[in-house]
Order: sequence, then C-alpha cells, then structure tokens
Amino acid sequence: MNRLLKPLTLTSAADVLESLGISPSRLDLPDLGELAASLLERLPATADELVLTTGLGAGEVAAALAELELAGVAAEGDGIFRALSIRCG
Repeated sequence: MNRLLKPLTLTSAADVLESLGISPSRLDLPDLGELAASLLERLPATADELVLTTGLGAGEVAAALAELELAGVAAEGDGIFRALSIRCG
C-alpha cells in the first residue's frame, strides 16, 4: 500500500512529527513552565477537559493555556485549544 494512503492514528503533535520523520530532539521549543509543557502534550482539548483530566484548578489551567498562547505554541478556536506547528532546527 502507498505510504501516503496508509491510515495513521495521530493522537499528538509528536505522532505527526514522527510520521514525517522529524525527531522530537530537533524541536525548537520556547522555554515553557512545567505545567504549560505538560498541557501542551494533552492538546487538542477544551479548558474544561484539561481541568477534569488533570485535576488542576481552573485558574492553573487558564494560566498555563495563556502561557502556551503567548509563546505561540497553542491557539484556541471554537473553545478547543490546539498545538500549533513548531519550527524545527
């Protein structure tokens, strides 16, 4: 079967990068707090889903999501936060 037509199960940004042959060690990530980096790996998700699945408070989740948006690595649309593409070095 053609590799491009092969169905893939992509559940995270790392899965997408791996399917493209890009090593996560080559990522040029901005400095993120531990909580923000942890939530980035859980996207796409709504803020409510992150509160429920992490057990964190709504304020903590909101602050971490704001950090991700300000760093340019995540964006919200229709209530869902998604990881944005990351430059590779």
